[in-house]
Amino acid sequence: MIKYINKTNRGGLLVLNSMTGYGNATVNFDGREVTLELKSVNHRFLDINIRMPRVLMFAEEELRKAIGKYIARGHVEVNLTYRNTREDSKIISIDKALVLQYKNAFNELNELGFENNIRVSDVARLPDVLTITQCDDDNEAVLKLIMEALGGGGHQTMAAAQLAGCDRETATTRLFAAVDEYFSAQTTEEKE
Repeated sequence: MIKYINKTNRGGLLVLNSMTGYGNATVNFDGREVTLELKSVNHRFLDINIRMPRVLMFAEEELRKAIGKYIARGHVEVNLTYRNTREDSKIISIDKALVLQYKNAFNELNELGFENNIRVSDVARLPDVLTITQCDDDNEAVLKLIMEALGGGGHQTMAAAQLAGCDRETATTRLFAAVDEYFSAQTTEEKE
């Protein structure tokens, strides 16, 4: 039995949409990359599950609202990834006080008869000498990329499952005919 899951009336035409689908998009701009992946399955209510890095938590509310504009009901899994490769995205700092303490310790070891062959690269590998700090990102620019990714693939989860320009009876007839044709082809292939 076919259940009419989601129907909208567009200019008097009935459009049937499937709630099961998949869409993804990747958007690159100005050293930033956002990848958005959506998976949706049938569900009685709209249930949106979003997985994203902590740095993007500011965008969760806007993302939920935008998805709600495209999808009325269903279980929707959203996977969002982000990469910032801009030169100004990280700062490397040196703990000079710690380096001086290491230097004093090495000098004491040298006085005990150990060879002093410490290089800059050796010091840089010591714990806590170098600290890499992630800089604050431009949240507005990142949010624009997320929304562009949603518009470029995320909302397309239902695009291949629409029957437009027909009434319910015609849609049902077409659907049953397509299913019959599919299974007839499968049965024919199995016999061969």
